Amino acid sequence: MPGARVHDPQKIKVSFAGRALNHGRDEGDFITTEYTQEQTKTHVGADGSVTVSQTADQSGKATINCMSTSDTHRILTALYERQRALGVAFGVFQVLDLNNAIVERSAEAWIQAAPANAYGAEVGKRAWVLGLAKLERSSSDTVLT
Repeated sequence: MPGARVHDPQKIKVSFAGRALNHGRDEGDFITTEYTQEQTKTHVGADGSVTVSQTADQSGKATINCMSTSDTHRILTALYERQRALGVAFGVFQVLDLNNAIVERSAEAWIQAAPANAYGAEVGKRAWVLGLAKLERSSSDTVLT
């Protein structure tokens, strides 16, 4: 019988361009990563034979959800301003999930979309989108120790 597991959101570390993005996370999903395309495609022949092919496209995106009052939002705003002034600037993106020994990274990442800004009586939420040239995912206890 499997034992109970504990999930600690503080054990999920996010960084981009050498800066930690762990302050002021939004409730719920504060980081989402996904590939641009499905990594495999299924082809079924007229006779019912099946072939599975892998795509060469390993690009992806990461969506970072934070509060408008957070250091994460402030850091990403400054990086976005710098990127716009200098042209697209690449930085390393990484997620370390210390709960499950999972690492997701891209050696080349950039700010793909700045969030819409809404202001009101409650703290605002911001969703930043990073483009990822090659999203790599791995699971290894040795990587995180």
